[in-house]
Amino acid sequence: MPMMREGLANIREAGSVLVEKFSGSFLTCVERSNKSASRLLRLIVDNFPSYRDETTYDCTRDAEWHYGSELRSW
Repeated sequence: MPMMREGLANIREAGSVLVEKFSGSFLTCVERSNKSASRLLRLIVDNFPSYRDETTYDCTRDAEWHYGSELRSW
């Protein structure tokens, strides 16, 4: 149930942002990007907090990459 509640909260947030900033339509958001995928991504990340998938990278440790059953360090 927690994930369902979180998903519902994200949908409500998106609806509120669309109404407040984009005349209630995601098409308006797309049109404001002027046919640029990078501008569209920036509009989404700047205006829809639940779509900000962020993390902090600790560059003092080696990065690890899992490939199949192997573990590789870079």
